Parts: sequence; structure tokens; C-alpha cells
Amino acid sequence: MTGSIKNKKIILSGGAGFIGHHLLNRLATNNTVFMIDNLKRGLLRRFNENENINFHQIDITDLDQMVSLKQEADIFIHLAAINGTENFYQRPIEVMDVGVLGVINVFKYCAEMSIPKVVVASSAEVYQKPKTIPTPEDIELVVPSHLNPRYSYGLSKIFTEFYSLHYGLQKDLSVSIFRPHNVYGEDMGYKHVIPEFMLPFLKAKSENKKTVLIKTKGPINSSRAFCYISDIVDGIEAISDQSSSGVYNIGNPTSINIKDILLMLSDISGLELQIDDSKNEHLGSVTERVPDIAKIASLGYSPKINFLEGLTKTYNWYQKNYHLYEEEKINTYL
Repeated sequence: MTGSIKNKKIILSGGAGFIGHHLLNRLATNNTVFMIDNLKRGLLRRFNENENINFHQIDITDLDQMVSLKQEADIFIHLAAINGTENFYQRPIEVMDVGVLGVINVFKYCAEMSIPKVVVASSAEVYQKPKTIPTPEDIELVVPSHLNPRYSYGLSKIFTEFYSLHYGLQKDLSVSIFRPHNVYGEDMGYKHVIPEFMLPFLKAKSENKKTVLIKTKGPINSSRAFCYISDIVDGIEAISDQSSSGVYNIGNPTSINIKDILLMLSDISGLELQIDDSKNEHLGSVTERVPDIAKIASLGYSPKINFLEGLTKTYNWYQKNYHLYEEEKINTYL
């Protein structure tokens, strides 16, 4: 699918990450993209060889490295972050450093290089346990506890949003912020909920077993509105093409129960399923989160891929590339 943005110079941070590489490969069909990533979580193999892609290994927490790029652009799309629930619990300071220092440096760079449009990734984590479902963009953003390291990511994104919007107002920049909701798809790493569920199925298949045991880490009765990666990329393009500023949910408003996901994977894989939900390692996990997407729908956005179709595509990719897991699982952050 070709994108709506054409003939632009775009700087993309975090372009070797999950959402980043899918967006990068889309944008590079019609634009010149200067991709920056420190490769702590990103993987070089993820992006296509394309004369429109210019890779620079830069750590966004280092302003000197950022400034050394000295690249003018029409749009800066800032995705770089340390994501993944396990990382929130185990590496909260790194999560905060990348989130807070990263966005400060991005905006200093954009002001210095006179880049007029900045698109910034936030997260549905800013809502935590929202009072309204489906959740619109204008409800309060909260951090339930300063003691739970899970909220390191959500807090960094609340800071990101506040800093981005007010910096944009002060410097007369157009700033669009998007809150992606439970993105999934091919090549998304190994520590998000969908691949964490898939890996035991794939291991059992590789060992010619007929039954798989899934030990869940959070409440099995929780539900999420998962959104397939190509639909997320559509949404990012839609807001990147706007001259006005704003905050947008991007997602699919159709919710699905965690247990139903496991049953779908059982059907897709052909394996019998056993579930052990006796432990809850993710204290503070939200039981329900569904986006209200009316605002971005006004720009013409509409998710196209239903969950079963997307889950099947994702499973097939992980099955075909299961050999990569042994090579890449040593990466602490993936």
C-alpha cells in the first residue's frame, strides 16, 4: 500500500523499531527519509534497501549526536522509545531517560533546523484505567502510583505530550501527537503480549507436540482493542499530513478478550490449549482499554484489518521466522 505523503524530506526517530520500520518502509516509497536509531531495540534487518532511506546511528538522549545530523526536513516523526511491559517493570529509569530527554532533544533540534511539522508518538498508557470507555482524547491523564515502575512509560508519555504541545505553541510549530492502542503485527519483537502468547505455540509445534500450556502474566479476563500495524501506519500518515496541531487516538475500537485470543491461536496453530492463569505478575495492568477514534476518523481514517485476519498474518510471520528468535532473544529489550 502506498502512502498519502509524497515528495517530502522526513526525519524518523526509532525507524528500526516495530512501528518505526513499518512506517519507514511505507514512507520511503514516495519520500526521502532520514532514519535515526541507536539500535538498542531496533534491528537493521527490518528495513528494506531503498535509495530513499538514509540511516544514521544516533542516540536521541545525546543532544550533541542529534545536532550533528544537521538535516533540514519538512516533517520530524518521533517514535524512539523503550516499550514493552517487561521493560517498564525492569528498566524504569532507562524508559524515562529515553522518553523525557529524547523529546526535549527532538524539539531543540527541530527549532534549530526550522522543521515546521513534528509528529510525536504517545501511548494509550497515558489513560491507565480510564473512566470512559471508549476513551476520547480529552479525558484526564493519570499516574496511579509513583511506587509502581510500570507507570514509568505512561509518565514519560504524559511529559512528552505536555512538552510537545507547549513547545510547539511557543515556537510556532505544528505538532501532532498520536496515542496508539495495542498495536500488533509482523516482526514486533518478543516481549509484547501477542508474540509472548505465540511463542509457546511455535515452540510446541517445533517439538511436534499436540498440546500447549500458556502461563498468563496478567488477568485473563481483561480485554484490549488491538490494531493491526498497517492501520496504525495509515493513521500516522493521516495526522502527519495535517498543518494544524492536535492529539489523536489511533486504533481499532473493536475489543477482544485475552482468553479469546488464546483460543484463536489454538485454532490457527491446530494445537490443544491449556491455560494457567494462577499468577498475576503485571500489577497495575488495566482490565479494559478501547479508543474513541471519532477525531481521527474525521480525517478519513478507518481501520481495515479485523483481528482474526491480522492475528493470522502475524502468526504466519512468526512461524516462518521462528529461527530468528534464537538469534535475537539475547537482546535484552526486544
